[in-house]
Amino acid sequence: MSFAGKIVVITGAAGIYGRQFSKAFGREGATLVLTDCKAAGLNALARELALPGERLRLLPADLADDAAISSGAAHVLRINGLAYCVSKRGLDWLVKGMALELARWGIRVNAVEPGLAVGSTQASFPPGYVENMSARIPLGRMAGEHEAADAILFLCSDKASYITGAAIPVDGGSAIPRRALSPTTKKETT
Repeated sequence: MSFAGKIVVITGAAGIYGRQFSKAFGREGATLVLTDCKAAGLNALARELALPGERLRLLPADLADDAAISSGAAHVLRINGLAYCVSKRGLDWLVKGMALELARWGIRVNAVEPGLAVGSTQASFPPGYVENMSARIPLGRMAGEHEAADAILFLCSDKASYITGAAIPVDGGSAIPRRALSPTTKKETT
């Protein structure tokens, strides 16, 4: 996919997903406008990208959360995570509403719902949390650095020209509803 000649604005560019998206769109030839409240993080990312000046603009600013990065938390309430779950559910509805409002002008609005990814462990989690969550992923691993970025590249490309209002899970199957087995429950055999 080529994004040469296109301008891509990425909010939260210094964060884990923003960095991945910036690298992916940069590789595909896009001109990047990157914003984040962490100016030092933006500058470090700019050095890492090493794009010519005409293809990169940095705007240190405190904007809203990443505009179209939702989460599987939009579909399941979690103890001690109510505000996060509700905000992600609201974001999913915002994406759908904007898709309806903007479709008449040919503007598509979509979201990805990344799961646990390499680098997510930079956040502060209780001991054993990452291992426990990783063990529950049907594909048996955390997402690689590029996987959510690949989904965003696809959704922004002409190959997704008839997709709007969608939230695509990129979570190794974590969003698939399934019955949980307790440690004392035997697996059913066929």
